[in-house]
Amino acid sequence: MPNLEGGPEFDDEDGEGDGENAGKDDEDEEEDDEGAGDSSISLKVVVSKDSGPKLEFTCTAFREEITIDDMLIVEKTEVEGEEKFPYEGPEFTELPPNVQKGLFKFLEQRGVTLSATNYMHDYMVTKQTQEYIRWMRKLKDFVKQ
Repeated sequence: MPNLEGGPEFDDEDGEGDGENAGKDDEDEEEDDEGAGDSSISLKVVVSKDSGPKLEFTCTAFREEITIDDMLIVEKTEVEGEEKFPYEGPEFTELPPNVQKGLFKFLEQRGVTLSATNYMHDYMVTKQTQEYIRWMRKLKDFVKQ
């Protein structure tokens, strides 16, 4: 699920409340939009070939950029389902800039792009909102009975 720092809170639909939101204007809405820009999603991207090792990327996708937080080369062992981690390698940020750039390009060629991650983010937020509304309706129906 997206990490919504400063994300919008759900307002009382009937307009009833303690009057805290009574003077809300466009300026407050712009702040909500800025907060939405800080939200992110975490991704684990696994690239594998038939029977060889796998590359595992741990990424964070923001609206304007994708960062690679960690990368591992995972080798399979003789025992089914067991994996070994002989050497995790250096921190991603310690890799030479041309290697970092090449790995970003590697992920981009496999569909990890800003447009794809922004779509996933929007989809998850929309789905979460729909699930919340559905849950509130069920709660309302239960209380009415």
